[in-house]
Amino acid sequence: MNSTQSEVSGAKYLHKKVYILTSKDSFSASEALAYFLQQHKVAEVIGEKTGGAANPVDHFIVQNQYLLLVPSGKVSSLVNQKNWNHVGVIPDQEVKAKDALKVAHIKLLKNILATGTKTELTSSEIENLIQKLKSNS
Repeated sequence: MNSTQSEVSGAKYLHKKVYILTSKDSFSASEALAYFLQQHKVAEVIGEKTGGAANPVDHFIVQNQYLLLVPSGKVSSLVNQKNWNHVGVIPDQEVKAKDALKVAHIKLLKNILATGTKTELTSSEIENLIQKLKSNS
């Protein structure tokens, strides 16, 4: 079944921080998600510049020995009429892919402290966790 619900019950998380982690190995659909959420200011991208595979292609095998790739469309953002083809998605914060999760984790914890978001942890426990994450470089 290909459909979406017109109404979704439950809590909405429209104003929560969203971080998308990328690497040089991120391609195609993962790039689309990162690019469009970044362009619409819904998410912050952390990591490495992605591979740069935006536009769809059709695949044809010629004489059982050649693979012919023919462009079959162009993807573009409504925000800027551009895409990430051949350039990749440029992260808002460029770090090595292996460090992206830790960087996002620290940013989220700092945001919890800055906004006073209620959690099971005390402020000092959060600060200690931030220091622990920073020291595990």
